[in-house]
Amino acid sequence: MTITIPCTFKNRHYFVLGDSYGKFRGKGNLIISDKEIIVSGKRLYSVAIRFVIHLIIITLLVLYFALFTVEGLTIKTLRDISFIYLFLLGMILSAIYNFLLLKQETLILNWDQIFKYKIDEKKNTIGFMLEKNSAVSPIVLQSDEFTNIVTAFRDKIPARESTAKGVFGTLDEIATWSEKIKEK
Repeated sequence: MTITIPCTFKNRHYFVLGDSYGKFRGKGNLIISDKEIIVSGKRLYSVAIRFVIHLIIITLLVLYFALFTVEGLTIKTLRDISFIYLFLLGMILSAIYNFLLLKQETLILNWDQIFKYKIDEKKNTIGFMLEKNSAVSPIVLQSDEFTNIVTAFRDKIPARESTAKGVFGTLDEIATWSEKIKEK
């Protein structure tokens, strides 16, 4: 049985899913089947690409001051580029990264690839973290068909639900991690 669920990806942070915000933004689809889950939507570019874009914009800003001011690029001109301009530039870059420069992505995931997930029933959101792909993980989404998503996750991978808000996760996760450490 396959279910296609329209959803909205959120820029939310769940501590139990790692120290990161959701990587997907805007509208998308979640396709749930017995063997796999397909996530389709727009996500942020990698940190390296965002860094290059940041450098290009700063270079263009310095060139603007060098070419279009009467004095050219002097120490006084560089002083005029105050922290207010840099703050505004940072706000503009943040908006560009988070809402305009997004990459269309379709992930086909086996249920085994989902490391853990967090359900927030008050906000009808679910966030899940992938085991090896940190460029797209975590994925946080909200949907009108929230109960279908929760049912599928709890049926397929019930042991991976993160219920604790503690630093080290649930007691089951702590036991699993300590066993892995002893094996090494």
